Amino acid sequence: MFVANQGNNSVAVFAIDPGAGRLTDTGKSIAVPIPDGITLYYR
Repeated sequence: MFVANQGNNSVAVFAIDPGAGRLTDTGKSIAVPIPDGITLYYR
């Protein structure tokens, strides 16, 4: 799951446990200036 964080200018990456639905922080993030939304593009 990707979560936009405007206050930190980043997009955080979380893993989803399919059985329990719990989120786990992967410790990964992507620097993005002023993220305000996320659009996924499939080819």
